[in-house]
Amino acid sequence: FYGGAVVSEPSIKTDVVEPVGAGDSFAAGYLSQLLGGEPDLRRRLRAGHRLASLALSTVGDVPSREVLDRVAESLLM
Repeated sequence: FYGGAVVSEPSIKTDVVEPVGAGDSFAAGYLSQLLGGEPDLRRRLRAGHRLASLALSTVGDVPSREVLDRVAESLLM
């Protein structure tokens, strides 16, 4: 609920390699947009979904340089 309305944003279809960290990544994407001043709730949700999708498609706790670049690019969208 947001402002008295139900708001949802569909997740990104992702081939899951490893589920560890997906929730934390979603929160990081959402909060980075919120704290950055993004007023559009759906855009904040989409940022969360993009980072969660990257986490789901990555093996291990420490991302490669390629994954870090994709995260940075994702947050600029």
